[in-house]
Amino acid sequence: DDKEDEITKAVYNQLRPILENSILMSPEEVLKKWHIAYSWGFPYRFLDDNENMSRRKVIHRMGGRQVFLKKIRQYLESDIAIPSVSHVFLKNEVLKLSKVEIEEKIRSIIAMDPLTYFNGMLVNGYQNKNFDPMNGCAIGMSSAHAIPLLIFEQHRSYKVHLQMDITSMDSTMSYNYMRMLMKIRMLGYANHPQ
Repeated sequence: DDKEDEITKAVYNQLRPILENSILMSPEEVLKKWHIAYSWGFPYRFLDDNENMSRRKVIHRMGGRQVFLKKIRQYLESDIAIPSVSHVFLKNEVLKLSKVEIEEKIRSIIAMDPLTYFNGMLVNGYQNKNFDPMNGCAIGMSSAHAIPLLIFEQHRSYKVHLQMDITSMDSTMSYNYMRMLMKIRMLGYANHPQ
């Protein structure tokens, strides 16, 4: 634990300019950035005439954007903790075949429930915006995030390419590393007014 705290503080000190004075994003700002045309998730797959129920439809059924944002704020201000539920499914059961067969896209089989995803954007959105995609440093972000895409874009200009496997970089971290990532990010909120 002492070694873990020492590493956490050292990494945070390196990233202080990026993480220091972090703030929560407003639900309104997150909703603007949220792709509401996307599916609400596998549990809602069969509720709407065998079509994926979009986030837009769920928000509409809740009473619209203002009601949805009010519910999000009520949740944030309460002491209720809804556990995160990720689900695994075969993409060809959920997506249209034309979407599954797009060769340029890598599709994960793990999906996060939308409320956890939305709340994650509230907490991490400000910090994520501060990471420079080209500096190779991003704490607690997926390896499938924008960083590799920009790196691969840069690689197009190279004459020689070497192969690398990044599959083990994502979703395989041990708990102590995940805990350290969480602590590093939380240190950025030390001066947060709430």
